[in-house]
Amino acid sequence: MDEGHFDRPVRVFVEKRGNIADTVTNTVQAADILLHRWPGNPGAQKHLAARKACIAVLEGIKEARAARLAFEAGRFDQHPV
Repeated sequence: MDEGHFDRPVRVFVEKRGNIADTVTNTVQAADILLHRWPGNPGAQKHLAARKACIAVLEGIKEARAARLAFEAGRFDQHPV
């Protein structure tokens, strides 16, 4: 399976303390965070868009750039970087 590597990493804060950043470098990592460790509202529009983009990349429908952009946009709903 192609992991959908990002052209640039995305830093996102997922710990409850909000001061530890994860560096996400591919679609598989982004999907894992979105599904299992996302601290924000999982029903938020940007969160759902990021999940859909990750699925499309993993299914080979979209390029990794789509997942990266959606994931990066969604991170601002949970913690400013």
